[in-house]
Amino acid sequence: MRNFNQIWLVLCLFAVFSLARPGAQEEEPKRGIDKFLGLFDDERKSIIPNDNLLFGMPQYLDFSFGFDTGFNKVFWVGMGLELDYIAGPFHLTSDIVFKNDQKYTPAEAMIPSGSLGGFYFFLNEGGIIIDKKPLLFQIGRFRNYDELDSPYTLYINSNGISANTLKFRWESAHFIYQTQWISLNWNNSSSSPAWNEYNMRKQEERDWLAENSSGVPGVYNPYLDPASNTSTLNSYGFPDRGVNYKIFALKVNDWRLGFLDAAVYSGRPFDFEYLLSPIPMYFTQYFKATGGRPWATEENDNCLMGLFWDVKKSNWDAYAQVLVDDFSLGFLRFLYSGFSQNPWKAAWALGGRVQTPIGRFGFHHGGALKYTFEPIGTNGDGRYRDDAAATAYGYNYYPETRYYNGSKVINLLIEDTMVGYKYGENNLAFQADYQNKFWGFLFTSELELVLAGNNSPANPWHDYDARASMYKDGRYGSQLFNDGQIEKRLEFRLNISRNFGPLSVYTAIALGGRFNKLELKAPKEDPFISDYPYRTVDDEIWIWKATNKHELIFRFSIGFRYAIPVI
Repeated sequence: MRNFNQIWLVLCLFAVFSLARPGAQEEEPKRGIDKFLGLFDDERKSIIPNDNLLFGMPQYLDFSFGFDTGFNKVFWVGMGLELDYIAGPFHLTSDIVFKNDQKYTPAEAMIPSGSLGGFYFFLNEGGIIIDKKPLLFQIGRFRNYDELDSPYTLYINSNGISANTLKFRWESAHFIYQTQWISLNWNNSSSSPAWNEYNMRKQEERDWLAENSSGVPGVYNPYLDPASNTSTLNSYGFPDRGVNYKIFALKVNDWRLGFLDAAVYSGRPFDFEYLLSPIPMYFTQYFKATGGRPWATEENDNCLMGLFWDVKKSNWDAYAQVLVDDFSLGFLRFLYSGFSQNPWKAAWALGGRVQTPIGRFGFHHGGALKYTFEPIGTNGDGRYRDDAAATAYGYNYYPETRYYNGSKVINLLIEDTMVGYKYGENNLAFQADYQNKFWGFLFTSELELVLAGNNSPANPWHDYDARASMYKDGRYGSQLFNDGQIEKRLEFRLNISRNFGPLSVYTAIALGGRFNKLELKAPKEDPFISDYPYRTVDDEIWIWKATNKHELIFRFSIGFRYAIPVI
């Protein structure tokens, strides 16, 4: 169970609920492809008159092509189809993409090649929305976004990763309440280096216990203790995992102040009480999991809490957000020697935009301390023990950094696996942007600098020697960039778009470099615990580490989007 401090929760709740007074209704920021295209509301509505729509709103066809040096260095082609039906508050939505950038396995087909020419299907969205203000209900597969319109949002990845979700949101003139469940892994059958070995070992243990119920005479091995074998894991794939996310916010004129609450859990895909109860999940977790009570569970979840604030004026806006994963009062040990000295785990974001006569300018900053968003393991040295599936509660979509595609090992990029802040732990990011219209074209430019140290989305406390240094060398408290080299990434991006009636044309280009680039490396193991059966999941989950290698960043794409009129 996480070593979190009740003081932080009380302060957050007090800040939110002590400031209520009448406010104004806020408009939801644009998301998805509209955000990329930069379509203004009046342009969006003028693509096709509202009284001449198929299914109540435009249906869209997309075609795009491009090149990317960052993944498989290939030219790619993509096609998309977005179909929607709206009837009053009821909305059916679907968004499917057909692409051949080699990021995922091609779709199978009953043709000689066995696949559709390298193309795969990807479901961006498919679900039901009921929007009867002030209540919003959403269920299905959707691209999820945070409450703030920022490139560095902390609780939900600003890239808008698609996942199955269930969301209830109430937004009145003065108050916002949202409760949301996001599926991470459910009945997963992925093959990966770390979890394949774990699942095989657990099956061998179950087989051994069935034949040797008395155990090994004179030797205690926790892996062979029937009491420790409580896994609900299948014999393959990642363990079932899920996230719940809540927002409590006040709206005061043109600004908002809110308390953010998240919990990630492993060994089960869904938590009914987290979704329905408005009680902060920190209290719910301890209520359910504390032993010595007739309702006690063996659940061991990770709770994250924080605050956000934003203000929107006619010609400028600003925001700030903070997330606390874990912190201690070790700096007060002169008052009480029993205070924990665990490293602080926290992330932050701030920024804003200003509209001027020559365009809109923006600045954004985000960062996270080392170890933020990670799981912590189950015992004193921070390693996975006993049933690792129960503590694989890192704040990421997959409790791994690699997976198998046949015999090929595929790396999971940090930006593709984080539930929250897209760059994960141990980094600082800065972005300046500019937007304006020239000759009917909307130009959006971004210049970004990212400084990134070692990153371990799924491996608790990184290498063995990193864990050992905390306990032997006393490296407690906040940690950042203490591994020597760091990656320096500088990237310039330019997006240009324009509407021609029902046709939208857009292009994007990125140019930059990565210096001392991060690459996945095998973790350093405990030299005293290296043989089976003591080998654990974190001995196999590789870690992103800075290297002496450098890499050019170059991407470009051109696309066309057509709004289909009534048939």
